[in-house]
Amino acid sequence: MWQLAKNLTALLVGTAVMRLIGLVTTLFVARSLGPGRFGEFSFAFTAFVLFSLVANLGLENLVVRRVARQEGELTVFLGSAALIKLLAVPIGLLIVWLLSGQELTSFWLALWLAGYGLGHAHLMFQCAVFRGLERMERQTWLVSLEATLILGAAFTAVRLFDSASWVAGAYCFGAWGASLLGHFWLRRQVGSLNYRWDTLRLRHLLRLTLPFSLGITGLLLFDRQVSLLVYLFDSETAVGWYNAVYFLILATSNVPLIVLNALFPHLSREGSQPNKQQLQLSIRTALRYLNIISFPVAICFFALAPVIIRLFYGADYLPAVPLMRVLSLGIPGLFTTVFLHGTLQSNDRQAVAAGGVWLGLLSLPAVAWAIHRGGVLWGAWAYAITTDLLALLFLLIIWRDVGRLDWRNGFAAPVAAAVGMALIFFWGHLLAWPLLTILALLGYALVLSANGLIRAELRGLLHRQMARL
Repeated sequence: MWQLAKNLTALLVGTAVMRLIGLVTTLFVARSLGPGRFGEFSFAFTAFVLFSLVANLGLENLVVRRVARQEGELTVFLGSAALIKLLAVPIGLLIVWLLSGQELTSFWLALWLAGYGLGHAHLMFQCAVFRGLERMERQTWLVSLEATLILGAAFTAVRLFDSASWVAGAYCFGAWGASLLGHFWLRRQVGSLNYRWDTLRLRHLLRLTLPFSLGITGLLLFDRQVSLLVYLFDSETAVGWYNAVYFLILATSNVPLIVLNALFPHLSREGSQPNKQQLQLSIRTALRYLNIISFPVAICFFALAPVIIRLFYGADYLPAVPLMRVLSLGIPGLFTTVFLHGTLQSNDRQAVAAGGVWLGLLSLPAVAWAIHRGGVLWGAWAYAITTDLLALLFLLIIWRDVGRLDWRNGFAAPVAAAVGMALIFFWGHLLAWPLLTILALLGYALVLSANGLIRAELRGLLHRQMARL
């Protein structure tokens, strides 16, 4: 229990520092470039974040699982895993050629971001090794260093050159600078990796990692589909508004990621046992508290959208206020989806996790039609609705593969948030803010009750009073 608390604290601190610095970087770049140029930059950045996952070939969770279980010779396995990522280099160059050739973005902007994608993928590979060894503090230092280097270099690039391409170069510099430190730490922790080109071994590793890669890539593609489609069917300015809000919403997904990364080695070991009761208990407990967190976070984003947009981005981004209110509806579903997707991967069900995500991508034609018909606002609604539906799909998969969970866990909060805030969205302008606050508190009380906490507290209070009598 002490080790779990230590791991969770290290991941929480590291992620909080990384996201805080990353948020400052995003706000500074968005303000400096303006909605139009930031739209171009964020579109290319989204494309190469997807490439970063392709470059990692879904190795992160496989590495954590293999290292946590201490299966086989680690230096040989990790050397092969690092070597196989070279296969992604031609893919990155192809994306650069496509984006610059179609004049969707500049050549140097795309090339620098391709370098960032490779560097960030390698850094995440190193962090996965440290998580498997339960040395979470090493990940904390590495991701914090990457974010700090990017912030400093981006500030310099904007001040000296006022160019999106040089900002992309700052991201590349930060990723490779942090991965250099990770390389030295990795050698000290596990020794020199055995980089040996063994065709049979690499082919076997590809078969193992393919479901992980498909699952992670599909999840990110599902999450970024609206941003990519808005760029195609709307305008660069609309992409700038949407991504400015989306990056803030996406930052909240670090909460389930922290919980998942801290629990991943334990979930992996519990899943390998014949009796699944302990695994079910861990999933239920994690989902319960994720629900309790996600609902008020969503309410805050909805209620404070005008203040957040004006404070963080300025008056040029005020048209993004309705987008933030709509996107906040998807936060509870996002929390549930991220955690359950990783839970399946920790229990050798990566193919099932990938299948669930790609099944959710069947909504792509409907999302494209919505954006083509109603622009970026309809795209935001499509994101919120499809995210909550994907969360429900993963709950059904977990019930089938792990065992039946209490329906309140992972289901009550997304539904309550979606229905409650949809009503506020349509009728909120008719109500005074004190009444809206009371309704929000009542809704949160319902979420607590649905997760069994209010009754547990009341029972504890009654037992204490009876004991006094």
